[in-house]
Amino acid sequence: MIRASGSGVMGRLRFAAGVSMPVGWSTTDGNGTDSGIEDALEVTCGLGYLPGNRLRSSFSAEANWRDEGEPGLRNTWGIRGGVENHLPGGPIARFGFDYRTSPVHRALDTVSFTTGIGFSLDGWCLDAGLRLTPSRWRQSQVPGLPGFSQGDSLSMESLTSTIVIGISRDFGEVPLWR
Repeated sequence: MIRASGSGVMGRLRFAAGVSMPVGWSTTDGNGTDSGIEDALEVTCGLGYLPGNRLRSSFSAEANWRDEGEPGLRNTWGIRGGVENHLPGGPIARFGFDYRTSPVHRALDTVSFTTGIGFSLDGWCLDAGLRLTPSRWRQSQVPGLPGFSQGDSLSMESLTSTIVIGISRDFGEVPLWR
């Protein structure tokens, strides 16, 4: 993988952009069977804004595009955004969303909602976050699925919930060993 990125600051606005270009890898085993690994080209750009308000808020947004490069798959894209507020005398609160297209079919696109809270005490930081991804589609919306036949009415509904808990400590500057 070859990656390149850049960033800049203009007052309260921060921006960044990057590209990841795959470098393919393949091998042939003793039976003459070829196998390989290759990833997709991906381009990402993002913005951050610090308004300078009493909540010490920060707003961020990111967009990406990915060239799947495989026959039968669509190129994908996604957008995400969020806000973080430092509540007076207390925790840090975060909220956000994430929309991703599916390389298989539009009916399989996903949207996620995130929230989190963080506390700091005596150099220790405790973070807790929740990500909810509801999903709903009908089998008849996605052509070419194995086992699909006309008249099938299978519907799929799910809610994926992810909980993340993090504990960290700032040890300050650590001298290098000599």
